[in-house]
Amino acid sequence: MKTNISSDWNRNSWNKISLELKSQKSIFITLFILLIDIALIATSLALWAISNNIILSLISIIILPLPLIHFYLLHHEATHRSLSNNTLVNDIIGHLLGWAIFLPFLPRQRSHILHHIWTGHPKGDPANARMIKAFTVMTKNQEKKLELIWKLWIPALILNDRKGLWLDAFNRTRELQEYKKLSKERKYTWIYLVFYILVFIAIKSTGLLSLIWSLYFPALVILFAIEELINLPHHAETPLLNESDRKLPYWSQHDVTHSCQTLPVWSHFILLNFNLHITHHFFPWIPWFALPEAHRKVSELLPEVDKDIRKTTNEFSWSVKNRRRNLLSIMGGYDLKKIY
Repeated sequence: MKTNISSDWNRNSWNKISLELKSQKSIFITLFILLIDIALIATSLALWAISNNIILSLISIIILPLPLIHFYLLHHEATHRSLSNNTLVNDIIGHLLGWAIFLPFLPRQRSHILHHIWTGHPKGDPANARMIKAFTVMTKNQEKKLELIWKLWIPALILNDRKGLWLDAFNRTRELQEYKKLSKERKYTWIYLVFYILVFIAIKSTGLLSLIWSLYFPALVILFAIEELINLPHHAETPLLNESDRKLPYWSQHDVTHSCQTLPVWSHFILLNFNLHITHHFFPWIPWFALPEAHRKVSELLPEVDKDIRKTTNEFSWSVKNRRRNLLSIMGGYDLKKIY
């Protein structure tokens, strides 16, 4: 792949910034965010309990997705071991958050690490592989249905990815070097399912089953929609590598990644700087609160980073514009006949 890199940006400058930002993990910042999220969940439940007030019930459904967004983003941080220097603490938080939003921690961690190592590759990147596999078996009628779903803002891509993560450990060939890892993932999948059943039984026995149907599931659907909203602009319409290509080094991954513009409140306090996605791909182990400083250091040496942000705009503008377009035309320029 050809690239146009600023003369000031190279492996040495990347390594220098990496060393400067190396030790910035802090579990206390994460715990502070989670305390706020617990308060928001409590507020949502209190408003929902006032069942005779429709307006308050709607407000409760609007509030609940906010902590769930943080659960998703901090779960992402946990896959990078960016929450805490203590691996056990990091992984426990990852499992708890993943269980809450139906996102298995270990499969996502394995998949996401490979995504960063093989960004832009059609098969090495599991996210690309899952999507391409789903696209290649579609009939013309299924393509039309997908386009309708896309234009209706239904988060089918996120649901497909969720399904892939839940089933991945069971579907993969039991290669010797992966057997222990996949076996552990299967075990934790069953543990997750057992706890879902136990919690469901407990809630049903208390007569609060409507809590799931009328509050939690709507909030979860909103979360899935927001996941698609904030993820798609980062890799859509970037070049797709050839199957024979080697993996890109971290300092060259701006060729296959986009960032989004920073919006007040939304980008920093709700998305936890997830919009600075090029910088995240340069330094995937850097915690969310260190990304603005890392972005500033990078943009001084690589002005293309800020140019890309101006080009991509924010997540909302990108989605409003691209929901009117054909989905396959914007998903990395996939030429399925060429790939398979």
